[in-house]
Amino acid sequence: MAHLFVDIRGPEPQRASVGVVEPRPMLEQPTWAVAMLAGSIYSLRGSAHETLRPDRVEPEPDRVDANSERPKASAPVLLQSVDADGVEHWIVVDRPGSRLRINGLPLMTGARVLRHRDELRLAGVAGRAWFSVERQCAVAAFDGPRGSFCPRCKGEIESASLSVRCPQCRVAYHESAEFPCWTYAPTCALDAQPTDLDASFRWTPAEFERDG
Repeated sequence: MAHLFVDIRGPEPQRASVGVVEPRPMLEQPTWAVAMLAGSIYSLRGSAHETLRPDRVEPEPDRVDANSERPKASAPVLLQSVDADGVEHWIVVDRPGSRLRINGLPLMTGARVLRHRDELRLAGVAGRAWFSVERQCAVAAFDGPRGSFCPRCKGEIESASLSVRCPQCRVAYHESAEFPCWTYAPTCALDAQPTDLDASFRWTPAEFERDG
C-alpha cells in the first residue's frame, strides 16, 4: 500500500528579542510518521505550525466564491488510480500557481504521477513528506486465481489458505504452520526481498534528513 512518510518534527519554543518574536525553527533531527494511503482521495494540508499531512476526503464538486464567482483555491489533492493489471498509482493535482513543490520543483502542469521517494513540500507549511510505494509482507487469505503455485514448494495455493505475496514481484507463497514457505528462506525465491514478517520498511527518508 502506498504511503507518505510525514515529518513530525516539533518546533522549538519561540524566542523574543527586543520585543520581536522570532520564527520557531524546526528541530535539526526530524522524526517521521507513516501515513498509509488506504483511501482513494486525500487533500494535502498543514500550516506554519502543523506538518504537511494527508487528510482523507470524499470527492465533491468545486465550490464557488459567491463574490467573485470563481472557484476558491483548494489544497492539492492526491488521487488513486488502479491500472488494468491492478497496479496502484497516485496522481497529485493542483491548480495553476500551485504552492506545492515536488523534489524542489513547482507543479507546472497541474498534475503529476508520483514516483517512489518523491519529496512533497507546500509553501507556508512546516515540514515535508515523502511518497513511497513500498509494500510490507503480510499474511492473508489467498485471493488469487486457481492454479497458482508456490515458488518454494511448487504446490498449489488453495483459495483462502494463508499466504504472503512478495512486495516486489507480487508472487504468492504458502505461509502457515504446516507450510511456512515464505519464511523458509531469508529472501524471496525470485528476488532479494527479505522474508522477515516483522521487518519495517526497507526505505525511509533517513538518508535525506540532513537536507532540511
